[in-house]
Amino acid sequence: QAAHMRQELGLGVSGPVIVAGSTNPGEDLPVLEAFWRVRVKHPEARLIIAPRHPDRADEIERLITEHGWHALRRTKALERRDAGPDAAPPGVTPAEDSIVILDTIGELARVYAIADVVFVGGSLIPKGGHLRDGRCANALLRARTTDRGEGGALYDERVRIAAEPRK
Repeated sequence: QAAHMRQELGLGVSGPVIVAGSTNPGEDLPVLEAFWRVRVKHPEARLIIAPRHPDRADEIERLITEHGWHALRRTKALERRDAGPDAAPPGVTPAEDSIVILDTIGELARVYAIADVVFVGGSLIPKGGHLRDGRCANALLRARTTDRGEGGALYDERVRIAAEPRK
């Protein structure tokens, strides 16, 4: 199932996948800047940005293209899949350096499953999000979060959260 999801997102069969999930306004640019630094050393790395509110997809796509990347929306990938290989809508063939925008609802858990590194939004701005008072609703992070007061460990200390290495 992971290979199928990678294929649908145009990620290829190899290379690390970084997922920035539930991002808020103000977090996407730092994510793109960090990804640029990753790509310098790991050109095969791929990024998926899943905004907390999918209606931000236009804003994120503009940001991506303004910084010289190609953007591929998940909704366009689904249109391509549903249209079949001979009727792919123009402009949605994934480029090797495309950044995927997950502009759908209900798929983030499946996308986290193919990630090698996960960033959860709400940790770069004083808004919070999934993290409140050191508790995290996301099971992926629950074991790594401790109660350290207002805003939680991820916001207060700006620590990075990464999925366990795959075996």
